[in-house]
Amino acid sequence: MNGKELKEFDYAEAAEIIGCEIEIIKAVTLIEAPNGGFDDKGRPIILYEPFVFGDLTKNKFDGATVIINNVIYPLSLNRNKIKWSIQVAKYGPQSVQYDKLDAAEKLDIDAAYKCCSWGRFQILGMNYKLCGYETLDNFLSDMFNSEKYHLLAFINFIKKRKLDKYLIEKNWIKFAESYNGKMQNKGTETIVDDYSYKLEMAYKKFKGEI
Repeated sequence: MNGKELKEFDYAEAAEIIGCEIEIIKAVTLIEAPNGGFDDKGRPIILYEPFVFGDLTKNKFDGATVIINNVIYPLSLNRNKIKWSIQVAKYGPQSVQYDKLDAAEKLDIDAAYKCCSWGRFQILGMNYKLCGYETLDNFLSDMFNSEKYHLLAFINFIKKRKLDKYLIEKNWIKFAESYNGKMQNKGTETIVDDYSYKLEMAYKKFKGEI
């Protein structure tokens, strides 16, 4: 515990603002970042997205890579040439994400921070305005602050994109498709851990139904 974690009243406040059950907020929180919003160095957890970096830089650095612990990771991928998959994106463990960010900074610092998913709710930096921030720097500052700010950013994000209705309705598939992309159906090559199923199961667990 580092004092940055969400408290029960944070979940309750978020549920009241959105108008959904508190267990729904807890379910999304658990599935997005099961190990919490910060790493063992006190930094917000991130996921570096090489395809998004390629999009933001108009594929100027197409094919750029970085070697971390003798493993080659892509820094920039062109979705016009390569079909997205977890295998191609080669995300790697949390321990290498900041190394990838550091390498990408040398290519394009703005795109590097915007292409990462940040914090407890894994929101792309490029979406900072949808989270209620005027600048990327302000967004990043709050991401380094506490999970409370991660949650507030999430609330603003889903309300701005009108995704709150799917949580209120417990429409797991619609929320999953809108929040994490449509490539999340179980059994497909482009599986993203079957997000909607995990979300529903987490909700039922918090409700004591399973």
